[in-house]
Amino acid sequence: YLRRSLATGPTYRATTFLAGRLQPGETVRFLNDAQIYYVPYATEPDHLDLALITLMEAHPDPDAALAALRADRVAYLVVNEGNIRYRLRFDPDGRLLRAQRAFARVTPLLEPIYRDGPASATSIAIYRIPADAAAGR
Repeated sequence: YLRRSLATGPTYRATTFLAGRLQPGETVRFLNDAQIYYVPYATEPDHLDLALITLMEAHPDPDAALAALRADRVAYLVVNEGNIRYRLRFDPDGRLLRAQRAFARVTPLLEPIYRDGPASATSIAIYRIPADAAAGR
């Protein structure tokens, strides 16, 4: 049921995909999604839909945002792009829009490993945080 649901399917499929890739000790951060279904790994759900705003307001520079994710030992980001598009309709001060635009400058530094939904309107995207070559990780 969860896999086929229009409301929950994309997140359920993404978390199921990710469960098969994670290594012990890796952490997953969700951006604009709190629907974590039966995940057997360490997660940071975003039940208030503020994680993207918080990250990008604190670290507007792409390299700084990436460094902050690494410092927090985040291995993967699960981004609910569908929810972000929906929330943008209720963003009177433009905080989410600014965060979305700043994050668009971070995504070229990340390794995209999963997309759900049509290319024109991705529902869920998963990015792997690349190893920091300078730190030998």
